[in-house]
Amino acid sequence: MYSLNHTSNASYETVQDTMNNLKDSLTKELKEVKVPTAKYADYRKMENQCKLLEEVLVQSSNQVELMESQAEQLEVSVEEREEEIKKITEDTNLLESSQAKWKKRLHPSIRGDHENELNVEPLPEESYQLPVPVVEDDLDPRQTRLLKRLSNLQRSNAANDLTSMWKMSVL
Repeated sequence: MYSLNHTSNASYETVQDTMNNLKDSLTKELKEVKVPTAKYADYRKMENQCKLLEEVLVQSSNQVELMESQAEQLEVSVEEREEEIKKITEDTNLLESSQAKWKKRLHPSIRGDHENELNVEPLPEESYQLPVPVVEDDLDPRQTRLLKRLSNLQRSNAANDLTSMWKMSVL
């Protein structure tokens, strides 16, 4: 503006004509520009939606960081457990080897690796089933109670377990 005020009238008119020509050509071109006929959504709503989306992304990011830290803690815990298992396995192997050494030093009768050293045939299967004692009335009450308890023990599962253990040790 400063330069137009200090110029001559003729040059002012040429500059003004040039400006008017530029304005007319620009207006003409803008009229020819094709624009979509549909109205766009309200940009304020889009801004609110962007803020909401940003909050969701921040929360998701925080959750991912939390899950990653938990995964790292779990990995450390698993590694510690694996080290403990490895150490226990090594200790077990060491104890088994030392037990084998001590077992070799034991007397053969104490080792427990003997099978039928006396060369005695096992008892027949029928001998494992003992008859149930008959309680007589003329016995002392203490003897009667003892006989009843023994017969109850023979019928119980504990007696069957003892019998089976005895069978395995004899055979």
